[in-house]
Amino acid sequence: MDKQHKKNTELDAIRELMERSSTCIGLSGLGGILAGVLALVGASCAYYWIEDFKENVYAVKVLQQKLLLLAAAVFAGALFCVLFFSYRRSEKIQIPFWNSATRRLFISIAVPFIAGSFIFLWALNNQFYFLLPAVSLIIYGMAIFCGSYYTTSESRYLAFAEMILGCVTIWQPAYGLLFLTTGFGVLHIIYGVVIWFRYERKDVR
Repeated sequence: MDKQHKKNTELDAIRELMERSSTCIGLSGLGGILAGVLALVGASCAYYWIEDFKENVYAVKVLQQKLLLLAAAVFAGALFCVLFFSYRRSEKIQIPFWNSATRRLFISIAVPFIAGSFIFLWALNNQFYFLLPAVSLIIYGMAIFCGSYYTTSESRYLAFAEMILGCVTIWQPAYGLLFLTTGFGVLHIIYGVVIWFRYERKDVR
């Protein structure tokens, strides 16, 4: 009986080791929450600038440049938050942050993201601004889905939600900013809270 128990324990340890080596479990829910908060702040700034543009009409290119710089700043800040808190969590649970699973995760995300960026730039260059929110959400959802194999199962739900929201945005372009705020802000915060409660809360006890 003791030998069987020992064997089962060893098998469980091997199974856990294999799961850890194939899955990037160091992703932080706190990083996701902060990324969502940054998206909400960015959306608020964008809304203010758009309303100001309606009242004080100036060159469209000026507004476009401001929105693009804002989007780049929010993206950079969100990426920093996710990487920073994920790195801290990896150290806490004593799992290397940069391993084979992390490399595969970044490659899986990068492929649809880079390919989709050409569609985004094409729409931007041809001034199809009404398509940009939908394209952004769909591309982002596809990238998350491609990388979800190396993260938690909750990532798939986030990916599906982003893509569905993007498809809805195609038919309701007038609410593009609202859908962007929901997708990159609200959904990220919900996802981050779920991840924190399910996987990280026990680490701080």
